[in-house]
Order: sequence, then C-alpha cells, then structure tokens
Amino acid sequence: MAQMLSVFDGKRTMTECLSVLENRFELSRNDLQEILDRYIENREWINSEDESKCFLALENMLIQKGDYERVEYYKMEDFPMSGKADFSFRRNHGPVVAIFELTMRCYTDCVYCYADRRNHVETNLSTQEILDVIRQMKQIGVKDVSINGGEVLLHPDIKEILQEMVRCGYYPLISTKYPVEYEMLEFLHKIGITQIQISIDSINPDTLSSVLKVDKDYFEKIRHTMKLLDEMRFHWQTNTILTKYNSHLEKEVKPLFSFLTSFKHIRNIRSSEAGYSLYKTPEHYRAIKARAEDLHSIALYIDTLKDTFPSINFKSPNPMSESLFCGVNKKVDFQERAICTGNEQALIVLPDGKVTICEELYWHPQFLIGDLRENTLAEIWNGKKALDLFYIQQNVISESSPCKLCHDFKECRHHKGVCWKMILQAYGMEQWDQADPRCPDALPLKNEIYYK
Repeated sequence: MAQMLSVFDGKRTMTECLSVLENRFELSRNDLQEILDRYIENREWINSEDESKCFLALENMLIQKGDYERVEYYKMEDFPMSGKADFSFRRNHGPVVAIFELTMRCYTDCVYCYADRRNHVETNLSTQEILDVIRQMKQIGVKDVSINGGEVLLHPDIKEILQEMVRCGYYPLISTKYPVEYEMLEFLHKIGITQIQISIDSINPDTLSSVLKVDKDYFEKIRHTMKLLDEMRFHWQTNTILTKYNSHLEKEVKPLFSFLTSFKHIRNIRSSEAGYSLYKTPEHYRAIKARAEDLHSIALYIDTLKDTFPSINFKSPNPMSESLFCGVNKKVDFQERAICTGNEQALIVLPDGKVTICEELYWHPQFLIGDLRENTLAEIWNGKKALDLFYIQQNVISESSPCKLCHDFKECRHHKGVCWKMILQAYGMEQWDQADPRCPDALPLKNEIYYK
C-alpha cells in the first residue's frame, strides 16, 4: 500500500497513476481502482482487514488536487521490500517515531506541568551531537520526529537544529508558550515549518499569572504572536489545559473560545484536563484539578461550536473516570485497550542523550534503554535493555504484583503491553512491575489519578 500511495504525487492524473501501478503490480485497472477507491476522500480511518498487521490509514488519504501546501513527496524506492512480509513480531525492527526532548528550560512555570524539571543542563547534548542524532534518525528510517521540552524555542541553536531537521525531511510541530516575534516566525515559514501550536489557558491576565506564573502583560504578548500567525497564514492551533483556575464556563472558557474563533486561519482548538504528574505530589494534583462536572459542561459547550465553525477542528476534554479502574466492564475494557507504542515503534531522546520509551518517564532508571554518547540509535533500539523490557519475563516481577502468577502474562505484556506511566501514577515510582491499574486483577489504586 505504501508503494501504491507513493505514486500519487500531485503531479499525475488518476489515469496516469493507474498506468504506473498496472505495470508495477500486475493488477488489472479494475482491481486497482477497487483497492484505491477505499482511500479517495474516505471519511473515516481505515483498519486493515487482518488486525494483526496493524495497518491504518487516515481519513482523506487521497484527495482531489487543490491549493494545498505539501512538504513531503515519496517514491516507490522509499519503501523497499523483498520476500514475504514478516508479521510474527509486533515490535518494529527499527523505531518509526521519535520525540527529541531538546531542553528542560521553560518560559513559564505551569501548575499542571508533568515534566521532570530537574537540572540536567550541565550534561545536555551539544548542538553538534543533536545534529548527529537527527542524521542517525534519518539514516535508520525514523519517519516522524517531534521536538519537545521544556520550551524548544529557548534552545540557543534552535534555528540550526530546525534547518537540519528540514534537510532530513522532518517538519515538526512547534508547540510553545513563548511569545514568538515576527523574525522567528518568518524564519520558520521560510524553511517550511508551518505547524505551530500556541498553548493558551485563558485570556484573563490574573488567571494566567496564577496558572503559568507569568507577568500580567503575558497575554498581550502571546496575543501579538497569534495575530502574526494568522496574518502569515500558518497552519496553527491552540491547546488549553483545564484546571480549577480556568474551568469556569462563563467567566473563563466562553471568553477564551470567543477570542480564539475570531481568527481566520486557526485550524485546531484543543482542550484537555490536567493530568496526574509523576513529579508532583498527589496533594498538588487534587488541589489543581477541575471538577468533573465542569469538564462535562465544557465538552457540551464545545459541541455547540462545531456547526458554527466547520473549518475548525475542536478537541474536547475527556477525563479518565473511576469506572476505568473499577467498572463492571473492566475486563472487556482492558482487553480492548490501545496498544502501547513505547519501545514497540517509538522512543524518546532526553536532553542529555539518554533514551527512554515514554515521554513522561524521563530518567526513571527502569525505562532508560541506552545512552547516545555510548551507542548509536540503532544499537540502542536492538540492544539488550530495550529487548528485555519489551519481552519482559515473569521471573523478574516481584511477589507483590498480581502479574507474578498470571497465566495471561505473555499474551498481555508481549501483545498490547501495559501503560507504564499509568502504573507509576497509580502505585508510585518504585512499583514499576505492578499490573496495569485497568487490569481486572490489579491492586486497588494508591493514588487517585482519575476524575470522580
């Protein structure tokens, strides 16, 4: 399918594409048309008929040619294949997705921050080391590279880093709370990085001061950035984290959304509830959480906006409920859980070159699978630490864990896997080998990580 879809480069007509594919695949034009019809302006995601192959296609996979900006082009040679595909291993032979945590420096000090903000500045990778890692990612076939932090725009050599990413075919979304000026936006647009996310939690200066620990003039600065993004026609979006400080529907949410929907070129308006941080106390989380009923009201309000603003994609808060961990359908829900992609197709590079499997686990020693100052990315991915963690054996599990004697251990852990982050959230940083708290056999939660 990758080879087939690569022919659609926006330069050929459908008839020309079919002619190329007829010669390549030895299929009749009718057979090819039947295959490809599924992907032409499809309204929903497409799953493979054989779910074990984990093939997915996004909505609108193929669309009629129009005035769209395109930054990536493919050819058949980008997807080489010899022999028969081997679907017996779920874990990819190389990472497909990588997140590069460039820096832990921040412009704000958010009350809901989930990051491990310990000081690792003195051991951070140099710019040359960062550029080398990006080239390694390209060389071993990583398809999607994101950058995160911290505040990525505070890295002193961010322009050089982004230019190297673009040279390697990576066009990351820039997510920022930093008031970006025209010169930087002009640079980003010039090199082809047009996806920007502004994190904005309120238009009330007092609220922003409480939530982000910023000066009272912060909103005016960030509004100026959003005005520039709209005027320069970026593909931009916003993200709002809801806490008790900014979840009042009339005083906070409606004014914010009225402001955001006034822009002409905003593509997405996202909002979500504050999550449990592994690096703050349970008491802190309880103190900042929004009320579940307020989140529900916000979601209902956002639904009313979708018809009024059809060009904007809205994402509503969808908090984890207590029923996820103790509901009557717990067994079925756990069996239908999403696959954990960490160490299966994705990895995270930390600012000091350490490699872990999940964005929120940071330097937890159990999940560090390598160090880029000692080994290459390919060596780390196929190294003993990574493989031992993915194919974890029951004999390393402690007696206190229900997983120690579970008959479904191999099927559970080596198939869909568990959410390591959720385990640590529920039971504490030392209890990494406990059962996933969504499992019917899991111990009662030590920490309240859900919304009542």
